[in-house]
Amino acid sequence: MLAMRCYFFLFAICLGTTCFGQQEVTSVDFFGLRTLSQQQLEQALGLTAGVASVADIKELKRRVLELENIEDASVAPIHFPGNLALFIGVQEKGQASTRFRAAPIGDITLRAELVRDYNETMELLLPAIKNGQAGEDRSAGHAISEYEAMRDKQTQFIQVANEEFDTLAQVIRESSDADSRTAAACILAYADDKRKVIDELTIAADDADAGVRNNAVRALSILATYAYTNPDLGLVVNPKPFLQLLGSLTWTDRNKGAAVLDSLSQQRDPELLAALRATSLTEVEEMARWKSNGHCLFSIRILARLAGQSEDEIQNRAKASKNHEDRMLWVDELMEQIEQPQ
Repeated sequence: MLAMRCYFFLFAICLGTTCFGQQEVTSVDFFGLRTLSQQQLEQALGLTAGVASVADIKELKRRVLELENIEDASVAPIHFPGNLALFIGVQEKGQASTRFRAAPIGDITLRAELVRDYNETMELLLPAIKNGQAGEDRSAGHAISEYEAMRDKQTQFIQVANEEFDTLAQVIRESSDADSRTAAACILAYADDKRKVIDELTIAADDADAGVRNNAVRALSILATYAYTNPDLGLVVNPKPFLQLLGSLTWTDRNKGAAVLDSLSQQRDPELLAALRATSLTEVEEMARWKSNGHCLFSIRILARLAGQSEDEIQNRAKASKNHEDRMLWVDELMEQIEQPQ
């Protein structure tokens, strides 16, 4: 049975081009705003009704960087079925930047055929979406697509991960080649020993390269839910690295970090909930207010747990929230409850 849908890896693809071409931009969301308002940023970008009229990433970023209080910026175009969403991040002056470990400098690389197999698997993402087969089975603690061509390749990764685990881990830790580390982080997640997988991918979650982090953190979000639904296995995913990701200027860090913390917060661990409230509430609320339904729900569920709502209440309210306006009413209610004196 296909247990869950994925929201970025299959359901949304970050476009690598600098121009959107003929694809219509249907929504624009922001993150990192503190003293600058969304309205000020929209005006500077020339957005009409929240939709971009400029079809060039570099030009949008240039306009953001021209604003007086902006230190750095990012623009992430995310393509998902029938839509193209833009996520624009800013680092205002005086804000601390998220730092990651230095890139390794070792000569080891992943076997060329494994990098090729990984790339071919990624190329199947869009066909899977177009065929209406974007679902995946996560019941074994890793993602297996319902799209046959992709499923076949992912199934092959299981054998590779078990037979070459040590090499994959060494590549992640030591290789100076980011493409090798990115592929290794994806493939290693399919190994049977999930405790060892968690250890290695937690290291990869702090990689200098955003693609490596993306693969590692996505796999850890699946493992966090797997650990929650299989408590007898004694698997533990440390939440601390993902709290840091919520402040990153890279959109995939925030999205995937929220996905992991969404999974981990199901356990209602008092220390995690306290840390979220104390250090990350602004970032979580900001993401909860995104227009993109598939990307805001991670954070809305986190807020709902901070507000004390049960999992049944969260599930029922999510189903009842049919549009952005419904979700914003929910977020407003949650923030009012969270901000009440303890």
